[in-house]
Amino acid sequence: MDGSAIERISYGNVLTWLKVQMHVDKTHLLELESLFGQALLSRAIGIVYGKQRITAYCTTDDSQCGLLEVPGSKCGTVYKVFPGINFCACESFRDWLLKQRRQPTCKHVLAARLALILNRKKDVPLTCDSLHQLKQQFVEDCLSLGGAGGSAAAHQQPASTSCNNNVV
Repeated sequence: MDGSAIERISYGNVLTWLKVQMHVDKTHLLELESLFGQALLSRAIGIVYGKQRITAYCTTDDSQCGLLEVPGSKCGTVYKVFPGINFCACESFRDWLLKQRRQPTCKHVLAARLALILNRKKDVPLTCDSLHQLKQQFVEDCLSLGGAGGSAAAHQQPASTSCNNNVV
């Protein structure tokens, strides 16, 4: 099911679909809803089942996921997220979580966690050194934000990547 199909059905039907198709227990779905709310959970699910897959960079020696790239709302924008760390460079994370404290996370972090659990990701194997360099660049990008309100940790995908392509 792609993101457009999820958008065509109601939120309640999304939960039912996840329960039936993905064998996700109803109790778990209700817990997710109570923790994150309908809107945030629905947007995260839309990313997980969208046209562009979440990319998980994993080490070649032990297949541990060290960094994820989550598609943003704007064509070609991706956000880097560490598994298990609640941080994203998106505006929503900064405004709704850090400034207003209205949400526990953003849709990109939640989508990354759901993608790992549901195995809805594209794995890209890297050497430990390459993964370390990616992580280091991410941290440097985040530090360069310096409260300026920019989003250096989000980046545009190469021009050759089309937003209309279905990544399998």
